Amino acid sequence: MAKLSYRTRYAAPVIESALRDGVAIVTCDGNETASEVVSVGAREVVLRFGGRVIKAAYVVNAGHVYVGINGATVEFIPADQDEDTVVRVGEFTPKLTAPMPGKILEIKAAPGDTLAAGETVILLEAMKMETALRVQIDSRVVELRVAVGDTVGRGQVLAVLEPA
Repeated sequence: MAKLSYRTRYAAPVIESALRDGVAIVTCDGNETASEVVSVGAREVVLRFGGRVIKAAYVVNAGHVYVGINGATVEFIPADQDEDTVVRVGEFTPKLTAPMPGKILEIKAAPGDTLAAGETVILLEAMKMETALRVQIDSRVVELRVAVGDTVGRGQVLAVLEPA
């Protein structure tokens, strides 16, 4: 049985997953959940929780796993990776960066705009899904470094912000 340990970029508890006889076992904060693995493809996994079937797109890039489900994308980082890569929820970071490679679909704010915590600055398309890149705290957009249609790489700075 292979066991993988990950955490999210937002300092959640370590999430461990293991595959045992066609059953995916996921443990988070000591709580274990089991699901039947229906299928695993090159970019999609299908799981069954009780009678509910869930499809999730995924991609692995530089050891990180990006999972897209119901229009949201979550980045999972190997649990033993440098703690400096963690962004705490509500923590201000002056640079809005691309969490994964993708294409800029829409820019929802302009330099000088003030946004409330949780508002979207940029829509990024990756893995044929839209990911909303939001501000963590009330912020003002200082500079945009991309345009609609640009292809961006993981970690690329998309916008510069300051606290509002």
